[in-house]
Amino acid sequence: MTRKKSFLHSQLQVLFRRSHLDDENRIKLEKLSFGLSGEQSFDQIIQTYVQTFNLIHVKDLLFKYDNGEKEIQIDNIVISNDTCYIFEVKKYNFNIKIDERGLFFYEEGKEFTSLNVQIERQKGAIHELLKDIGYPMTIKHYLVFINPDRTVFGLQREHSVLIHNTLHYFLDIHMRKNREDYSYFIPLIDSRRLPFSKYDQFYDIKLKDLAKGIYCETCNGRMQRVTQRTYHCEKCRISIGTLEAVRQLIQDLKFLNPHFKLDSIILSQLSENEISSATIRKYRKEDKIRF
Repeated sequence: MTRKKSFLHSQLQVLFRRSHLDDENRIKLEKLSFGLSGEQSFDQIIQTYVQTFNLIHVKDLLFKYDNGEKEIQIDNIVISNDTCYIFEVKKYNFNIKIDERGLFFYEEGKEFTSLNVQIERQKGAIHELLKDIGYPMTIKHYLVFINPDRTVFGLQREHSVLIHNTLHYFLDIHMRKNREDYSYFIPLIDSRRLPFSKYDQFYDIKLKDLAKGIYCETCNGRMQRVTQRTYHCEKCRISIGTLEAVRQLIQDLKFLNPHFKLDSIILSQLSENEISSATIRKYRKEDKIRF
């Protein structure tokens, strides 16, 4: 399973390139992008162990708990050596401190309340989830600070915290082949996965307010049509075909509002008429796109 951007992250990117983001949402987008890069760095590191030992690795699990009243997301569930490891990955561009109780503080001394609360909620929620699906396994929760340029002051051996220069050592010791087959775990977990958060916001889409054209998903810049069937981003040196461009148009509108009713004319207009509605209808008839 490939690590995906969160729904909010994708929405903010679409709004950034096709509409307007205020300063607050620009900062939020930067934080989400920075955090995603940290999660992807963790994926690259742990993938070696997952492949070597055939481990179970579940990513970005959003689910309900506390009798369905609350919801929470878990970055990583890894089953190794018949133990369930929860890895919550953080990439901050600042140092933090931890005290003897295991509570986190900003370097200047203010309590990092949101992080402390998140950790406690995650521990309770994942225990409840695994108990509900009949999974009586030992659960170990670790917070991973992935940024190699930052650190956590006050770390003690008993703290369930890993920083960049201790992560590999920890994984070398604890990532081991399971004695049992846990492949059944994935569909059980996926059955509890939520497609959307109740906090997700859907937008009343007005096509006239959206910037038209085909945009690069890497840099969010406008792609240029270089041939009848090819679009190119000069900055990223990336080229895509017309079919992929249509899929991106559909995806952009679905991120803003999954319930928005699409048709070939709307998609053609969003492309600034660079892709005809007839071409879009042809792709749909061939079942190459769906909307």
